[in-house]
Amino acid sequence: MKELTILISAILLAGGSSVSVRAQQAPPAQEPAAVAAPSEAVPAPAKPAAKKKGKKRAAKKVPVEQPAPAAEALQTPDPGIPAPVPAAVEAAPAAVPAAESAVVKPAPALPAACPHCFQPLPEAYRTVLADLESWTPTMQAQADAFSGTLSEMQRRIDLKDREIEEAKLGTDKKAVKAAVKTLTSERKSYLKAYEAKFDEKNAFYKQFAKDAESKVAGYNEIVARKLKEAMGAASRE
Repeated sequence: MKELTILISAILLAGGSSVSVRAQQAPPAQEPAAVAAPSEAVPAPAKPAAKKKGKKRAAKKVPVEQPAPAAEALQTPDPGIPAPVPAAVEAAPAAVPAAESAVVKPAPALPAACPHCFQPLPEAYRTVLADLESWTPTMQAQADAFSGTLSEMQRRIDLKDREIEEAKLGTDKKAVKAAVKTLTSERKSYLKAYEAKFDEKNAFYKQFAKDAESKVAGYNEIVARKLKEAMGAASRE
């Protein structure tokens, strides 16, 4: 047993020496060029690029991408199904027809029946009335003037009558006689002027009556002529 142990030890020593000799003879292993950096190593910050002198180049325009048409728009519409109406079109008010928006004009009036039957007489009396309205105000003004003048003359005559009565009350007969004579003479002059104006007034009214009669005769002729015209037109209807 002791011999077996010694034999195993000798074998082990011999094997170990041969391994060490091989290790010394084998060339040394080449070291890697660089130790592999850890996969999660942070790269060093890059140096800022130096600014180049000279003209700046215009930046290239990046084309704007147009939105792709909707899938619904690409679909071919079915001729049997009506196309949907946009919301803007649905909300728009319906156009008013031109015939409804235009003002409806009334129908033209029919011509008057037998105008020569009913128009001549009103025309005749309108002519008469227009002449009277232009003539009578002048007559009225002259009549008012006569009336006013005569009223003033009558007031003066009445005043002289009172003065004469007062003069007669005096005690001096000679003075009373002279005063009464003077006042009576003045009264006579007033009375004479009054009578002359009164005669003018009478002549005015006489002329007015003649003119009125003449005018009425002319008016009757106008009315008679228009009446004949109306009756002739009525007989032809």
